[in-house]
Amino acid sequence: MNNSYKSYKKVIVPAKHRFFGVDAERNIEAFLTEFEPNTIISKGLTGCGATTILLENNQPMILSCPTNELCSTKSTAERHAGKVFWYEAKTKDEAIHNYLIQAEVPKFIAVYDQVNNLYKALTRIEKLSVGEKYVLAIDEVHILMTALSYRKEAIKQLTTLFKYFNNVQFITATTLPVEFTPEVLLGYNYVEYEWESGVDVRVMASMQQF
Repeated sequence: MNNSYKSYKKVIVPAKHRFFGVDAERNIEAFLTEFEPNTIISKGLTGCGATTILLENNQPMILSCPTNELCSTKSTAERHAGKVFWYEAKTKDEAIHNYLIQAEVPKFIAVYDQVNNLYKALTRIEKLSVGEKYVLAIDEVHILMTALSYRKEAIKQLTTLFKYFNNVQFITATTLPVEFTPEVLLGYNYVEYEWESGVDVRVMASMQQF
């Protein structure tokens, strides 16, 4: 059994940055605009704009969150309104089709339990390899790990999809020691971000809808 990450890297975020993305208030350019492929992103702080980058970069994206509340918050934020499509169990193919017609860069968001159904729907509608077109991003991956005990079937369906995507990214603010990491996540790259400023961005980020 592989018992290590494919690679490990620590990245220091310079003190001038409070967010990964653009800090318009202080006229500071983005620290980065997209994450490395097939990587567990240990972002170091909550509210630092990691999922905002996923929802605003130029990569077609399926973002999976642990709860409907998170899906709702991220998809209905003013900066994402009309641009991010929240897929639910009741969603019809026609709604997805209509969204795809007008979306410049399609961005889907779905709770863990619904990603498999979204994958099937996109396969039906677009008639292409979903895993080649879209990045699959798993938000709050540490919750996915703990949810194995009570959402086993849903988590299994989600993790089974990993092999069909050319690029899978995992977001967490919680360090994942390799000895406690499920085998399904081993073999991915691990990038740990350390914020030189040490600024607690949680309050600022909530005000800026990150």
